[in-house]
Amino acid sequence: MIAPEKPLNENQRLAALKSLGLLDSPAEERFDAITRTVASTFDVPIVLLTLVDSDRQWFKSNVGIDTKETNRDVSFCGHAILQKEPLIIEDALADERFHDNPLVCEVPNIRFYAGCPLYVKGLPVGTLCLIDRKPRYFSAENKTLLRQYAKFIELELLVDSAQSIDDETALLNKNAFEQLAQPYVEHCHLMLIPVSIGFVLIQGIDLLKTQAPARYKELIGLTADRFKQAFTGFDLLARYDERSIVALQSNASTDSTHQKLDSVIDKIVSEISTQPEFCYLSFTSGVASVNSNQSVSSSLFDAFAKAVQSLQD
Repeated sequence: MIAPEKPLNENQRLAALKSLGLLDSPAEERFDAITRTVASTFDVPIVLLTLVDSDRQWFKSNVGIDTKETNRDVSFCGHAILQKEPLIIEDALADERFHDNPLVCEVPNIRFYAGCPLYVKGLPVGTLCLIDRKPRYFSAENKTLLRQYAKFIELELLVDSAQSIDDETALLNKNAFEQLAQPYVEHCHLMLIPVSIGFVLIQGIDLLKTQAPARYKELIGLTADRFKQAFTGFDLLARYDERSIVALQSNASTDSTHQKLDSVIDKIVSEISTQPEFCYLSFTSGVASVNSNQSVSSSLFDAFAKAVQSLQD
């Protein structure tokens, strides 16, 4: 076994890692949703969002194993952060660095590993990695897809939960959404992935908040839950203001986003239709594509304008 070296900029790298405030923090659905999707996409039993600390690798999100950390000197991810490109080990038993590694010879019995470095402030703080207990081939297309998913993780790492999450919905707040949306769109366009933006506007919710605060909280929580069910961990969801929730969706047409929003509204209405406190509420949705030469805020304005026009028609 060959233990991973430490990079020359280790002190700066650790400072960037500590600045995230994520080490030893509780699990978060915003990360878990992504790792579950990655596990399904690549059909692997184990997916880890790993943060490489000074003497350990700690798992912020883990699919397929219950362990929360292992020593850095036996880690695959310690090697992965030393290079720019994803580290691909198609058969660990055939690699002198890992053939007698305890993580290979014992549980979790790693044979295949693919780990993409995660960067914060230009420094590698961890990896998004795939693990299998049998050898696998990993194509160039697979590497591109892994990089894409790693980029979405990097965007999430920029979110300071204490200042960026809306208390009532556990979605991004407007400031965090506007901070993340443009780099999200730029990355998608670089990867030739279409992006659309949509919203649901709840008319009458201001009155509900004043007259029945408990019912208001119930409704806004229900709306957020239905959004989370309809969209994936790779989509940006936000409480944009008191009356609206927005979704920035990748790899989706405007028609697809429209269908999801219609489904969200239908489910909400069916759940509240028999309750008189909600009788005066109405729901409006709008969708627009996000072009490479157009800002997210401009696209969202287009979506609002189209929705208003449809109401007038």
